[in-house]
Amino acid sequence: MKRITKAFALTLVLLMLAPIASMAADEVVPAPLDGLYLKASGEVTEILPYINPDGSESDTECYIHIKDADGNPVVFLVNPNTCAITGGLPAVGDRMDVWYDASLPAAMIYPPRHVAAAFAVNPDGSVAVKVARFDANFLSYDKELIIHIGPDTMILQANGSEFTEGADALANRALVVLYTVETRSMPPQTTPEKVFVLYERAVPLSGEDKAPAEPDKEIPKECILVNDVVIEAPAFYFKGTVLMVPLRAIAEALDYNVQWDDAARSIFLNNTISLSIGKDYYTYARMAPIELGTAPEIVDGHTFVPLSFFRLVVRMNNAYYFEGRVEINNGEPMEQS
Repeated sequence: MKRITKAFALTLVLLMLAPIASMAADEVVPAPLDGLYLKASGEVTEILPYINPDGSESDTECYIHIKDADGNPVVFLVNPNTCAITGGLPAVGDRMDVWYDASLPAAMIYPPRHVAAAFAVNPDGSVAVKVARFDANFLSYDKELIIHIGPDTMILQANGSEFTEGADALANRALVVLYTVETRSMPPQTTPEKVFVLYERAVPLSGEDKAPAEPDKEIPKECILVNDVVIEAPAFYFKGTVLMVPLRAIAEALDYNVQWDDAARSIFLNNTISLSIGKDYYTYARMAPIELGTAPEIVDGHTFVPLSFFRLVVRMNNAYYFEGRVEINNGEPMEQS
């Protein structure tokens, strides 16, 4: 397919986003970035397994290191939710295009680290790829492409299995669109050959955000409730007067992607929040580090953090201990002792 490169336009976008680093915490992810996916291209230099907190190698996740055209290294986490456009992982020496969600702030580490939304190995340029969120009229959020789902368009889930919900369910979804022909209109329009629907956690409709409570079910003592739901988690404990709670179980209940860096003994939540074992040094996006008075620690293969971490770093409205229970939620803020 012949088309003028968009590298110059992408450079302008990145320049426009540069001031974001100095914004306040509640402005780190501005609305204009919604649905914007950026692409990185380069040669694969290393593939390393994702190391679980217990020291074992993950069977489903890995880190792929690439070097771009300017020689700069970038690291991508590939997990079961990542769409492999060309199927299968790359090998060292392969060329690779990787798309990632620009609305997720990157932790201040070098080389940069992102969660891969989709990737293609050794692309030959015969098929154009657009990764973006598309609105109800199937216009991409960046207003660069309109798609028309045709009778021959193959619609798949990110893992390559059949998407059975139909074309109408694609509205306002993040998609990987493969096409070879487009109109010369502004914006261009196309009928794609194939569409992958990227994985996203379900967002409940207004008024349907909670299942009806089971009236006769008693909440157990010594439990952890996240958004009013009891979660399965390692037992919390007191370290002196500081209540230590399990990080991964709670963070995943809050829909965070938890990544463990074995070499640095560090943990990242959505590439937004970072912490290191044994260091009272917690970071949120590009804001100044936060000290909580107690460092995270590993007990029986699980990472524990002070309960205040979820209020002061993750910025939940409530994170407190009451009558033997830990409760973390974004309800009406309660007075914290």
